[in-house]
Amino acid sequence: MRRSGANGPFGVTHARVLTMKEILTAIIGGLFSLAAAYVTWRLSRRPPEVGGFADIPETRIEGARGVWRGTLSQAEYPGGPVESRLEMTLDVKRATIVGDLTVIARFEAHLHGRSEDVTIQLRVRGGFYTDSLVKLDYKNTTPGILQFGTMILQLDARSSHMDGRLVGYGSYAERVIHGVLSLEKTV
Repeated sequence: MRRSGANGPFGVTHARVLTMKEILTAIIGGLFSLAAAYVTWRLSRRPPEVGGFADIPETRIEGARGVWRGTLSQAEYPGGPVESRLEMTLDVKRATIVGDLTVIARFEAHLHGRSEDVTIQLRVRGGFYTDSLVKLDYKNTTPGILQFGTMILQLDARSSHMDGRLVGYGSYAERVIHGVLSLEKTV
């Protein structure tokens, strides 16, 4: 049987003393590991107060997915009111809503100098600010056409209807436009 004594309880004959440089290196390495974990955690949360979107229950996210049809009413459009038909297909990828919006604007000869239906293709991207408020930015998909804006929509409790407002720059009006949106979920 071995006794503890000068060699220590584990039979170590020489104790090594750590230098100040080794201690500081270990402390700094540990601090960097903690800092990297904290930064990763903060970035993955994307809090709304710094421009990200809110964490929303999966049931509400599923409610936004699908095909939405409705109208855009622009009462103060240059030359007179314009009523447009809309079809918007939305999907949710992570916390971001993405989709395509087709606008069919009806211009009347007695108001706008021409009678025609104009089809406009837009790309939308945004997210939930709360479990019922959705912000979507849009822009024209055709290169070289200046048309962009933002929609703020309120999703009802059954995820079947959205109402809201739009403001943006219109390529046909060649100025800032605004309107009222009403959409029903079809698929």
